[in-house]
Amino acid sequence: MKRFGITILLLMVCLLQASIVYADIYTDESGIKYVYKVGESDATVKGDGHYESDVFPGQTWLSGDITILDKFTVDGVEYTVTTIDRGAFNYCTDITGITIPKTITYIGRAAFGACENVTDVWCYANPNNMHWWEPDTYYVSFKPDKATRFHVQDGMLAAWQTLYADANVTYVDDL
Repeated sequence: MKRFGITILLLMVCLLQASIVYADIYTDESGIKYVYKVGESDATVKGDGHYESDVFPGQTWLSGDITILDKFTVDGVEYTVTTIDRGAFNYCTDITGITIPKTITYIGRAAFGACENVTDVWCYANPNNMHWWEPDTYYVSFKPDKATRFHVQDGMLAAWQTLYADANVTYVDDL
């Protein structure tokens, strides 16, 4: 009977182990980190910054203009980047420009917190198909007084201004 119990326990452990989805990290050429799960198709920007530094200790600070990938491939599997996680670029004060792809459907709280030197954001995402935790009065993003230009696609200006009116940016429809 004891042997049967041990066999059942081992079988349960094996089944549990087989059902766990493992996350892995992909780092692009500029140093932006993406988390993806083997067996799934979406990926999340973990990026750089103090907010998530416990996840990526000792990473290199990002600087200049950065471009968030829309897709990347690992071992022949393509992953679509859909999320910029909370605090992903928090306190990355050397970033000056950010390009956000159309695949993004969620931007987390303080994703760009204290990115005070960003002068331009080029955003191809559809505001009607995404959720952005901005504005947030505690985690101020970008330059003060709406000095950061947030470039959006032609025809999307009214949607951005309506849905995210309190964001600390000035919307420009020139993409």
